[in-house]
Amino acid sequence: MCEIVCGRWQMVNDLDSLSSQPEVQSMTRQEFKQKVIDMVKEKWIPRNREYVQNGLDKLQREMAALQDRSFRALIEDISVTVRENVGRSLELVDQLKNASEEDRKLIDERKASAADAAAAAATVLAVVGDR
Repeated sequence: MCEIVCGRWQMVNDLDSLSSQPEVQSMTRQEFKQKVIDMVKEKWIPRNREYVQNGLDKLQREMAALQDRSFRALIEDISVTVRENVGRSLELVDQLKNASEEDRKLIDERKASAADAAAAAATVLAVVGDR
């Protein structure tokens, strides 16, 4: 904001300085117009270009910072998602491992039960066969 206000005050000061020069009083209207045009070309146009360039540079820096923050936020979001997915995958692996161990235990128990039943049947057959 100051750049705009300060720039306008600088223009006012430039015009005041120009009009206070002693030779201006003896100039024709056309000569004064030419003097103002020359002043605009020498001072105001370069200042305006500098003002515009500074604004563009500032905007470019702000956009780069926003893009950098957005990119970092995206990377962070991806990292969080990957960590959550890895954590969930590890939980599923543990659940599968536990389920497999429980299945093995059940299979072993069934084998033992089957072996006990076969032994009991053999015993019953042996007792019945001995009679």
